[in-house]
Amino acid sequence: MPIAFYLIQMEPGPYSITNKQRPRHLDTIRANWSGYPLFHFGYYLCQVNTTATKHTGLADLPGVFPFGDYTLDTIVGDMFPADRNRLRTLLRGIGMELYTDETVEELIHRYICFSEWELTEENRDDLVGDVPANSNALIHGLGNKWGIPTSNIETLRSAMGKHGPKYWNPKKTMVGEF
Repeated sequence: MPIAFYLIQMEPGPYSITNKQRPRHLDTIRANWSGYPLFHFGYYLCQVNTTATKHTGLADLPGVFPFGDYTLDTIVGDMFPADRNRLRTLLRGIGMELYTDETVEELIHRYICFSEWELTEENRDDLVGDVPANSNALIHGLGNKWGIPTSNIETLRSAMGKHGPKYWNPKKTMVGEF
């Protein structure tokens, strides 16, 4: 079965044992998935493993943003222009830039860090010490939690490169649910 990456809105709350905080639509189409919750944005970043027919149907549902048919090591600049433009529009809507020299995996890790650190705008060349105080505290707090030393004089790009892979590894083996 093919694997693809998506941003999918979370199921609406309130959450409970019977209404778990999960990506929308995946239970309905009975797809196997792994993912990372981006609470700051109300989305899940998902790796979905299902049939080609279900992928096509999922991509057309509301609240679903497909990343396209790319591997993790694809350079963003090598993506089809239409896909790059969709990504650029999505990212600018939350204050992020699309950098064409990074891989899809680096983009995923940057997106996760952007959410975890509650940033509202980002330039990967900014220094950690120059971000708002609450974001700086999150960067250092999560760094301490995961054993990742982070300095105020390093760039966000450097910090994201160290933090992102610790938060979620999109290469991990997915455990099937159905």
